[in-house]
Amino acid sequence: MSDDVDRRRQCMEVLELPEDASMLEIKTAYQQLKDLYTKGSIAISPIEDDYPEGAREDIISKIDEAYTWLATNYKRTGEAATEKSDDEAARVSNATRQEVSAIDEFDGPTLKRIREMLGIDIGEVEFSTKISLQHIRNIEEDKFRSLPEEVFVKGYLAAYAKCLGLEAPKVVEQYIEKYRRGR
Repeated sequence: MSDDVDRRRQCMEVLELPEDASMLEIKTAYQQLKDLYTKGSIAISPIEDDYPEGAREDIISKIDEAYTWLATNYKRTGEAATEKSDDEAARVSNATRQEVSAIDEFDGPTLKRIREMLGIDIGEVEFSTKISLQHIRNIEEDKFRSLPEEVFVKGYLAAYAKCLGLEAPKVVEQYIEKYRRGR
């Protein structure tokens, strides 16, 4: 586990982030650095010729590697970095899961509450489901008129529910009832 923590630390340094950065912060830093070092970038074009042959490509490669490793290992190393014992994490997780499993009515604020209870950052949901942050926020705030057509919302809800470990059909059915009334 120590190797993973060290690797995470190195990757965070490459992306110029603190060790406790969220997945959203990681993704944002990656995109900004990638844009910065890409050939023809407005920020780097005045000094582009000052870089030795292949230097920018090496930097971009390191940025890509750091991001890929972090995206693949985010949950595992994020938990390791908090230095919680496995027993403590399991105990908290089991208690939380029991509380979550007792919930049988689903709307946006409830989904948000569940996400927060599980310690899942909204950026992690965005990253793992590929749903835009704005759509996730609109779902969590029951902003039905700001959401797209029902077919898309059903897909978003199913992905979001799976991300939270919930029964997707039940979440979709209940939310869509409210969605239809709210539109």
